Amino acid sequence: EIDDKIEREDFLSRVVDLPQHTYIDVNGDRVPAEFDPRQGSEDKLSSVQYIKFTLSEEQAATFADETSRITLGFDHPLYTCDYVLSAGQKKTLYDDMKA
Repeated sequence: EIDDKIEREDFLSRVVDLPQHTYIDVNGDRVPAEFDPRQGSEDKLSSVQYIKFTLSEEQAATFADETSRITLGFDHPLYTCDYVLSAGQKKTLYDDMKA
């Protein structure tokens, strides 16, 4: 989160290609994110994004396994982050996938 509007707009204009650098890693299998193309332009990325990942049945089932390692990641030159999902987060997402 970037509270300062000018700073936020500057950052979003510099990471307009962030969708190509966003992924979820399911026990070593990297799956690219699918962004809604209506949430940005060639000049600026929207500050709020709705993304989805197309997972195989096997990858989706991995979310039910407490020992699995699921990581949401960004490997953009200006924004790099790996966030490991907790057991509770994996369960919530798995329950959503089953619904």
